[in-house]
Amino acid sequence: MKLTNMEVLNASGALARLMEMDLPIKASLDIAIISNMVDVQTKAYQMVLQNLYKKYSIKAEPNESGGVQFTCTLKGENEEATAKLRQENLEPFAEKLNDLLEANTADMQFKKTKLPGDITIKPEILKALVEFVEVG
Repeated sequence: MKLTNMEVLNASGALARLMEMDLPIKASLDIAIISNMVDVQTKAYQMVLQNLYKKYSIKAEPNESGGVQFTCTLKGENEEATAKLRQENLEPFAEKLNDLLEANTADMQFKKTKLPGDITIKPEILKALVEFVEVG
């Protein structure tokens, strides 16, 4: 199955939370296998993202609300030149980042895992795992 990098990134956190739950052995093993595949895709994404940061001299830092703040590390001769360089780099960086997030992953071979119907899972977790699990 091919997914976008965005779907894989969303699933990564949800899978980690699901792996903390006490599930039947078969479901636990299936989730662990899927999580390993997702980890490989996530690492590939991170490598490409780091190259984009280097190419566009972009610095990413977490901000207070938990999101990511991007700033350009290039300096101009004066404040106006610095602002122009920042604008020139951030726009193509954002475009490339969007392309990366929308790009399809390598074909991941797995079957949907059936989770028992008597467990409690938050909807936000299930939403991120719609391609990976079914509840029965």
